[in-house]
Amino acid sequence: MKPLATVRQSLAEFREAFPDEASCVRYLFERRWPDGFVCRCGGTRYASLNSRATYECLGCRHQTSITAGTVMHRSHLRLTKWFSAAHLLATQDGRVSVRQLQSRLRVAYQTASMLKRKLQLTKFPADREPLQGRVEFASKAYNRVLGRMMPQKLIVVVALELPDDEPAKPSSPAARGFNRIRLAAVPNSSPASIEPFIFDNVQRGTILLTKDPYPFLDFLNHGYDLREFGETLSHAQQLFSIFEHWLSAQGAPTSDHVETRIQAFVVEANWRVSFDKILELALQQEPISYWDIVGHENPRSGAETIRRRPRHRKTATGMRQDGSGALVSFPPELMPGC
Repeated sequence: MKPLATVRQSLAEFREAFPDEASCVRYLFERRWPDGFVCRCGGTRYASLNSRATYECLGCRHQTSITAGTVMHRSHLRLTKWFSAAHLLATQDGRVSVRQLQSRLRVAYQTASMLKRKLQLTKFPADREPLQGRVEFASKAYNRVLGRMMPQKLIVVVALELPDDEPAKPSSPAARGFNRIRLAAVPNSSPASIEPFIFDNVQRGTILLTKDPYPFLDFLNHGYDLREFGETLSHAQQLFSIFEHWLSAQGAPTSDHVETRIQAFVVEANWRVSFDKILELALQQEPISYWDIVGHENPRSGAETIRRRPRHRKTATGMRQDGSGALVSFPPELMPGC
């Protein structure tokens, strides 16, 4: 069974295709091993252990689960939750807040945050292809962000790629009316601060549109076609409004995390990935730990696991000792229950 799962799929169709864990397991199995199960030793004969969708190679006896070595590695979250999160991200172009995920999936806030990051932010960094065609740019100053006073004025500069067939009136924020975007925090709104941002993110030969082009006439010397934006409402103002609304759903950032929030927004705004593609990349993505995401060292890294008794693993031929961890003996008076 290969259920139809695309970015245009309705919620009712999605729930019909993936009503339970078994349907999710079948979907992942067919995409991980499209030509049938293949072990790391090359063996194709296997036994299904029916626990956590684990398969044992009948040749080398190596065991692997359907999610081993993927972004879902060692996750205790049900596959139906992972699939629902991927569907939400695909159908809403990635513009799903952690609070929305928490509410829809009925999980803890931290679980929803890690789930979103693992499916999205860690795998889909901001698009690095330079903007081209017709690009509008502008900057905006913030003294405070969502009520939080900033230590110094925050200047955010935006560049957005406009569609070739721009309508007479700019599209609504829902339709957006622009293609790819770039945002960054800069020291100030002077041309000297904005020029490096434009040089890094906009292709030479591009038509640059801005409300007041005169401070940026030097762009003409660098191969850009600088023009004044028309009388219509600026697309950049729409984007700033969307950014502020998105930021309010995430919570006020500290000054140290402003740039991280900005880049997270860029990822979501540039998101164009189908449900199938999200799960395909999730299967290709190497395991990511909580400590990798938060950027801190695991305090237990390198520490040996201590076990009071041998650990046993279920196999195709019965239970066997797996030998993980170091066994230690305790005096009777220190044993649990004494």
